[in-house]
Amino acid sequence: PFDNSSMDGYAVRVADVEGASEEFPAVLTVIGDVAAGSAGLADDQVVGPGQAARIMTGAPLPAGAEAVVPVEWTDGGTGEGPAEGMRAHADAPEGATG
Repeated sequence: PFDNSSMDGYAVRVADVEGASEEFPAVLTVIGDVAAGSAGLADDQVVGPGQAARIMTGAPLPAGAEAVVPVEWTDGGTGEGPAEGMRAHADAPEGATG
């Protein structure tokens, strides 16, 4: 058994998104992707301060992450391919997993 995400979004540390809003978004560096059915991030990767991991529904919550911000509450990442960064427009929702 493991903690998993109930939504597509970004696995984050609560302290990094607390108080985020449209006016003052939390800007985090995306360190990787966690797909459903995967083993998670590489063994040496931990979601640290100022970081997030893009996560899909059913994927295991990576080490260091405490909650998932739904993708709809973010800018969805930047650029094409793996996201390099994201902006959370709301703090961790009551329905967040983690």
